[in-house]
Amino acid sequence: MSYGDLDFGKGYKYRPTVGIFKNGELVIDEKTLFAITYWQDFVKGVRNHEESN
Repeated sequence: MSYGDLDFGKGYKYRPTVGIFKNGELVIDEKTLFAITYWQDFVKGVRNHEESN
């Protein structure tokens, strides 16, 4: 594990600017992770807006 890596357990580690690894193999790259996070925030915002109307 490199300096700055975050260990999520069960073999998963996040390396900033690279992505998520499982047992040393890249599983989700940083761009895909950003897209997933952006989409989740978008959906949450839409749901909150619909609930307020």
